[in-house]
Amino acid sequence: MPEPGTYLVSCSTDPEQTLEQRTIAVHRHYLAALMRIEALVEADTAAVSAQEHVEAEAAHLQAFAILNLFLSELGYVPKGLATRSDLAMALACEAAPRGEARQPDLTTRAVARAEAQNS
Repeated sequence: MPEPGTYLVSCSTDPEQTLEQRTIAVHRHYLAALMRIEALVEADTAAVSAQEHVEAEAAHLQAFAILNLFLSELGYVPKGLATRSDLAMALACEAAPRGEARQPDLTTRAVARAEAQNS
């Protein structure tokens, strides 16, 4: 995951992308930040520092604010926004060694959401 605050700048200033493409990219970062907070909450509290929680919350709030600005400017919610399962799969593929695509570990809540979306 990129350093807090760095990924949003690149998404918001690329002149080659349309506002809709930038909104979709920012939405992916918003989901990643939200998933990071959830992972920290579910992690062993002894292994996670208070600073990590603060940084994760700050990245989430920043991504949320920018996503809202982009959606307001765009005037509609674009098609093609990533889902949690899409993002979890992409992150698992990036983290796996070449040639090995491992399945992401899903929480009970994530499994329930995925099942609800597929229904």
